[in-house]
Amino acid sequence: MREVPEYQGIGGDFDSERVEPHSPGLASRLWYGGGSQRSARWAGSAGLNWLVSNISTLELPEGGTAELPEGDAIDFAGAQRAQIDAYRDALPEGADGRVSVARVVVPTDGANADQLRRYSEYVERRTPRTAKVHSAGTIIATDIFGTSEEIVARIRGDVAFQAADDYIFELPFELELADWKHILHELATVVGPALGWRAAA
Repeated sequence: MREVPEYQGIGGDFDSERVEPHSPGLASRLWYGGGSQRSARWAGSAGLNWLVSNISTLELPEGGTAELPEGDAIDFAGAQRAQIDAYRDALPEGADGRVSVARVVVPTDGANADQLRRYSEYVERRTPRTAKVHSAGTIIATDIFGTSEEIVARIRGDVAFQAADDYIFELPFELELADWKHILHELATVVGPALGWRAAA
């Protein structure tokens, strides 16, 4: 972990050689969110925990193009797995950095007809953007949509998830409070426990 620059004695209220107020163990609780090999290596070398989300970067060769060959699919999870591996390789010897992977999850079990319609429309609107590489190699993960059983199977098959310590379920931001309550209920009672999560005592 990088240290605060040496105290220069600038006077006034700035009379401490460390960040104040002091919080023991703060360094081990800091997270850095990124989405490229470069940021993964930097976070690892700095000893920070590493957070990757549903937007990432496809590493392009020098002078390469963001266009994929005809018929090729974007391997989003594979790109993130490579970043996670780069992060872990860059950690200082003996450091125990944590990795968290986040995805938008939309379970359909227990949803009423109106919710199912809106959930489907939400995912359909967002899916086309996941099928192409955007500027600067930006790629976007598809939403994890379906029954709880389908969601669990998809997450277990995600190579980025397999390399992570934590998994963050992101709520679809365009939906309504009742929808979020439904989704959280499914995640807390079915999906999470199936993936090994247990509520704190």
